[in-house]
Amino acid sequence: MKVFSLVPLALLSLVSAKGTYRLKLHKESSSSLLANPSATLEFLANKYGAVQKPSISRNLAPVAREEGYFYTQGQQILGGHPVPIETRNCRLTVCPCEDYMDAQYYATISLGSPPQDFKVVLDTGSANLWVPSSKCTSIACYLHTKYEASQSPTYKENGTAFEIQYGSGSMKGFVSNDILQMGDIKIQEQDFTEATEMSGLAFLFSKFDGILGLAYETISVLHTTPPFYHMVNQKLLDEAVFSFYMSKSSNGDNSEVIFGGYNPKHFTGSLTYIPVAKKGYWEVEMNSLSLGTDRLELDNTGAAIDTGTSLIVMPTDVCDMIHAQIGAEKSWTGQYMVDCSAISKLPPITINFHGTDFTLGAEDYIMQLSGDSCMSSFQGMDITLNDGRSLMIIDTNKKMAAPSYTLTAADGVFRTLSRKNFTSIKTFVDEPESRAQCLTLEDNVKEFGITYFGMDDRRQGIVHIIGPEQGFTLPGITCVCGDSHTSTHGAFGALAFGIGTSEVEHVMATQTLLQRKGKNMRINVNGQLSEGISSKDVILHIIGVIGTAGGTGSVIEYAGSVFRNFSMEARMSVCNMSIEAGARAGMIAPDEVTFAYLKGRPLAPPEGEAWDRAVEYWRTLKTDEGASFDVEINIRAEDIAPTVSWGTSPQDVVPITGIVPDPNKVTDPTKRDSIKRSLTYMGLTPGTRMEDIKVDKVFLGSCTNGRVEDLRSAAKVILAAGADAKVPEGVVAMVVPGSTLVRQQAEAEGLSAVFIRAGWDWREAGCSMCLGMNPDQLSPKERCASTSNRNFEGRQGAGGRTHLLSPAMAAAAAMTGKLTDVRKFMSGKDTNYTSTIASMKQINPLEFLTDKVLPPPAPEGWKGSPSDTLPKVEESQAGSRTFTVLKGIAAPLSIENVDTDMIIPKQFLKTIKRTGLKDALFYALRKDPATEADTDFILNREPYNKACILVCTGANFGCGSSREHAPWSLKDFGIQCIIAPSFAEIFRTNTMQNGMLPCALSREECNILFQDAMACKEIEVDLEKQEVRRENGEVMKFAVDSFRRHCLLNGLDDIGLTLQKSDAIDAFEQRRSAEWPWLDGFAYIKEGKVKVPKTANESKLDW
Repeated sequence: MKVFSLVPLALLSLVSAKGTYRLKLHKESSSSLLANPSATLEFLANKYGAVQKPSISRNLAPVAREEGYFYTQGQQILGGHPVPIETRNCRLTVCPCEDYMDAQYYATISLGSPPQDFKVVLDTGSANLWVPSSKCTSIACYLHTKYEASQSPTYKENGTAFEIQYGSGSMKGFVSNDILQMGDIKIQEQDFTEATEMSGLAFLFSKFDGILGLAYETISVLHTTPPFYHMVNQKLLDEAVFSFYMSKSSNGDNSEVIFGGYNPKHFTGSLTYIPVAKKGYWEVEMNSLSLGTDRLELDNTGAAIDTGTSLIVMPTDVCDMIHAQIGAEKSWTGQYMVDCSAISKLPPITINFHGTDFTLGAEDYIMQLSGDSCMSSFQGMDITLNDGRSLMIIDTNKKMAAPSYTLTAADGVFRTLSRKNFTSIKTFVDEPESRAQCLTLEDNVKEFGITYFGMDDRRQGIVHIIGPEQGFTLPGITCVCGDSHTSTHGAFGALAFGIGTSEVEHVMATQTLLQRKGKNMRINVNGQLSEGISSKDVILHIIGVIGTAGGTGSVIEYAGSVFRNFSMEARMSVCNMSIEAGARAGMIAPDEVTFAYLKGRPLAPPEGEAWDRAVEYWRTLKTDEGASFDVEINIRAEDIAPTVSWGTSPQDVVPITGIVPDPNKVTDPTKRDSIKRSLTYMGLTPGTRMEDIKVDKVFLGSCTNGRVEDLRSAAKVILAAGADAKVPEGVVAMVVPGSTLVRQQAEAEGLSAVFIRAGWDWREAGCSMCLGMNPDQLSPKERCASTSNRNFEGRQGAGGRTHLLSPAMAAAAAMTGKLTDVRKFMSGKDTNYTSTIASMKQINPLEFLTDKVLPPPAPEGWKGSPSDTLPKVEESQAGSRTFTVLKGIAAPLSIENVDTDMIIPKQFLKTIKRTGLKDALFYALRKDPATEADTDFILNREPYNKACILVCTGANFGCGSSREHAPWSLKDFGIQCIIAPSFAEIFRTNTMQNGMLPCALSREECNILFQDAMACKEIEVDLEKQEVRRENGEVMKFAVDSFRRHCLLNGLDDIGLTLQKSDAIDAFEQRRSAEWPWLDGFAYIKEGKVKVPKTANESKLDW
């Protein structure tokens, strides 16, 4: 949706009410428009996520916005109220979009007791309240009134960090709480932000001190409650109503805002009521714009009614057309000026809001600044909205291509304590950033009509567990998710892999993804596993053999007798950790085990003709006899022992009977230094026996090992420890089921009683301690035996030390207080133990899958394979992601396997924006953990703190998670190109999606460039010629995918290119639905009533 930002000068924002409270508005002269027009437009652009340059296409690429999204209203205080627009003989005075440098209308409010007065803009284009803090040292703060907390006994400390980016300027601060008084209204316990940093000319030259937002709470940063909501909640108003009167007189006499009603003396005629189209900003539907007799029809266009500005902002091409028609000429200040004497001859402009015309005369849209200086109110700015976060970032100009193919759940950002008294996200999630993410997700799934298993849904859980559990995952599908462990679903014979945020957006907009075929890799494990050896031991052993870069660029097929004998749960654990082996995906061919698991699940084909046809096709999904592979690995099952990690990479593993390795025995200097670094972090000494390592905590759960079979395996070890065995004092053991249904089944089988009796903490479903993005974390130097999938530095908490192992091994560690060989619990047990194990109750999981399958909900917010040849530049939109030649200082880095957790720690992922992350880059390396002071890390030193290139001598750069925050933080810091011997596949894609270049050179070449960087020599990277140039003239050639190179050189947008093929996409979707309707996800309602059509053409589709 394209959005014009509009506001009437004499605006009434809501319907009338019984009681009224008036607040005087003051006006600043509009002559200040010419003082700093660039600051004015800069603020507007960043507020609404706009591009301040002429667009080459009306269909612009999505632009990240720093504040405000169009969301469906979450808290229905204001829902349902129409927006009345004042009319005077059918004429509307219009001036849109928030601006701090135009004709400013501000009011005086007070905070604290005794009252401290501030001039604030009452702004319907934002939802937060902020004023300068006494702790602010910025120049702008010295020119304004500052809040002094120590002078107010009613002040309450909050301290949550707050930040809004405004292009080259920004406002940073922290949240506080105090009494807010507005005229006669006194609001108790109002959260507001104390601004401690205010940069940018917009703040410096303003006559107001701060902003008081009156928009919907859904666009409030940190979801702090706006003042108007408190007025209603505290019953200070008879009705939820406010209105503005903005006088056009030079000093703004009689201008006022009224809370609880309106003043009929300010207008004649009747009010026209227009419904709110989207409840974020005050957005209304805009149908057309007419200039004289010419009319421009508008589709999917909204107008934001914004009391913070005097401009009418619209797309650049429309604005240019208007200025050409009225004869406006661009001045040196960037404003469009007209001859004041010609105003009476200019044509009227009519805007149609929701079917009603409002006409502006020239005197309404031309602003007389001073003397004979007259300026057009119209400003060109291309605004394309980008709704979402972490988990979903979506351009609202595009609808969701296929909502029924999408399943959504929140799983990683909240603690897993009891939900017995759960009522809502807002009251349950304590951390403001996590709460904002969850609320944003809830808003977005409503807006786009996506099936969502929320925290009050018994099907909620980790997405990689609930997908297979529901039968959403099926053989032969292509399955993607914004999480690297999507490879889990490959256990069903699906092509499943993790993607970054930009690619998530691409899938949602097109239901396709641009991909190059990966290499084929097969890992065969044959033979007989010894007692006590599980699937987790097998995959850890494999990663130890091939390394975390062993599968780079490949899709791994797991084959051999061991995998054939595994259950589906065990197969999922193996495929889950394919990403830790460096692979793009992992898969196992479907067989009778697969079919038995899927039969009867809610989203699997129903029994009968549909099921028979599905199984018939699924049986064909196997490797042909005699097929060749790019890489093939053979491993003997007998060589695999219970395996545990010792370092900070999943490849750092040894048998439980082994010892901590000695780095001095490693010849490669980069690898040797990496081992030394790992041992220092882990607090281990070479030669230490693994079974002598004590643990502080034990974590059983995650998408790797959070299924009921994993819980059974651990429970058997606890029972083997004896009826009275308890977790030792000083050790904390927690078990977190992977889904609520797993939890319910485990309780029904009596597993929870086994854990609780032995002293374990029995938790609710979720990711929990796997990634430490929630309060379930390790403290610095705490050591954890964990069934999760990554042991990176800080993965489970800053300074936390992780040892990866199987559920059975975790139980053994919990019962002994140290890493222990689980086989010691398995041998020599009496017949009583054997009979106890044999009598353990196992319930069919289908007994818990009783929820009715429903189609996806109706969306509340919106209405109504690449070509072999490279596309022409004009066929798509050129954005800000162009990369051609880059020359500058390079920062040297000598670390092997730089993972995304190291690039940006998990605590910085709790954001719904793509910017403001430069300080998070390599945070654990750049900041002292005790004092948070800057360290001597390379990026903290001159001149490397201004580097635009990063040279790393270690391979596998960017391994680990699919978090696109990693390239975002690099780019925010200023790094545009990373040079390394190799890159993790997802990281490579994510960087190029953001206009950055991952440049792979040989290790020898990287070492040469590393020395250049150490000597502060400049490096030049030329994408057109595909070469890196040294200062001495030496040239190093590099290879890059031709399609991605073309897109980077020309700034092409993948979504725009893909939608050119929409006819072919639609044709494929129709074919697929006709042959396999059960693949239509939640749109395929399985109640035994769906007749599966036979198609005339029974030939296989190309997958």
